[in-house]
Amino acid sequence: MTLIAIIFIPLMKMFTVAMENAYSSKVMTTAVSIGREYMERVKNLNLPEERLKQLPSPELYPPKGQPAFEINNTFWRVKRVIDKESDPVRIDIVVYEEGEQEPVFTLSTLFEDIY
Repeated sequence: MTLIAIIFIPLMKMFTVAMENAYSSKVMTTAVSIGREYMERVKNLNLPEERLKQLPSPELYPPKGQPAFEINNTFWRVKRVIDKESDPVRIDIVVYEEGEQEPVFTLSTLFEDIY
């Protein structure tokens, strides 16, 4: 019985670590997909730099007071931050799990007029 316990305890620890890693991977994959989607939304606005600088920043989606959106049994919020002082304009898309202070994922890009 002792021999079985000695073998079983490390196997249980491996199982627990594997489950935690699988959950972390799922959360990160979801956050990356959300960040890319919202960055594409900004790109598809097809606005010049001056117009981008006029957009509200930071902008939270969904706005405070509205429930967060759910993907993969997790609730999410996205913040768009426009650095209006940079040239070219820098835009950050920050993805949060609902209720968390630290972002799960941040995607940054630069927008410049090319004409």
